[in-house]
Parts: sequence; structure tokens; C-alpha cells
Amino acid sequence: EWFKGPSYMDFPDFASGMRMTGREYQRILAHLQFGSLLPPDLLAQLTADHTTQVTHWQGKVGPPADLEFGTWHYAQGCWLACDAASDAVEAGLLTAKVAARELCGPTAPLPKIIHSVGFWGFYAWMDMTNQYYGVLVYSWAVDMIRTTWISIWISLFMSLLACCGCLNYDRSRYTSTPFSPTGTLTEEQEGYIWIGL
Repeated sequence: EWFKGPSYMDFPDFASGMRMTGREYQRILAHLQFGSLLPPDLLAQLTADHTTQVTHWQGKVGPPADLEFGTWHYAQGCWLACDAASDAVEAGLLTAKVAARELCGPTAPLPKIIHSVGFWGFYAWMDMTNQYYGVLVYSWAVDMIRTTWISIWISLFMSLLACCGCLNYDRSRYTSTPFSPTGTLTEEQEGYIWIGL
């Protein structure tokens, strides 16, 4: 639902269609920003603001409501951030619409940061002004495995605690049961000793 357009639009959503590690994605960003993946004119076109003529944003992600996510305007396949507006909105100094209009201006603000919001487990960004980039990867699968192992160990621990409580209960019953006058154990007493061991 996050990325679907109106039902009359037959437009494919390519989000989450590629699988790679954070290091592999880092190599792409390095070649994109500093290498020869794209000629300078195509890189400038890729990172240019392609939404200067947009007057109405539709959807759950995007300006002006989500400036604090860095979604000021959109380039080709990535968001352009406006840090000044984001900081003003987070501090409660301006509303999102006023901050975007007054602090971001008609051209891309500086520093020029392009990024992906990272809904699918990663957050990648390039700072074109200060010449650095970064990739943050979060694996939901690793988190799920950790949670599973933690729940298994907690269940095992609780089972052992319950079992020890049962054993102590049985011992207390054994010690309160008198021995037979002949000195031999009854069948019930032998059962308690076996459980206690």
C-alpha cells in the first residue's frame, strides 16, 4: 500500500527487486560518486531535482509532511534532503510547509544529499557537496533468528525452573512420609527417591 498509485495507473514498482550485501551496494555508490559508472552530465541529471513543477504530493511518504525523513524533493530514484528545513521542523520552529518554502529554496539546498529512505532494510546516502557516502544495512532475517533463539532459551530456562519446582515438591512429600516399621521402603517411597535423583 505504501507505494501503490491509483488503481488506474499501470505502473510497476521496482522497490525491493534487487538483492545484494551492504558491501556490494557500497561499491556501486563509490563508482557512482567517484568512479566512472556515469559520465558527469548523466550523474548531474540523475541527482537533479525532478519535482520542481510538482504542486501536489500524493502518498504516505514525501513532502512536506516528512521533511524529517529527508524527503524534500525527488531525484531519479532517490530523495533529496533539506537539512535546514528538517532541523527547523524537528525543533518546532516552523511548520513543514513553511520550512520547505523558506529554507530550501527553488534550487537544491546545500549540502546536496541524496538518499534512499530504506524501508527494505538499508539506508544509503551520498553527500555530493562534501564528497562522501554511506550505507547502513539492517537485516530483518538476523533479527528474527536472534529473537527465535532468545525465545527458545527463555522457554528452556522456564521449563527447567518448573521442573526443579516439581522435584522440590516431591522431595517435601517424601520427607513427610514416615518409613514403614520394618525399615523397608514402600513402593510409593521408592518412587519418590527415583524422582528425586
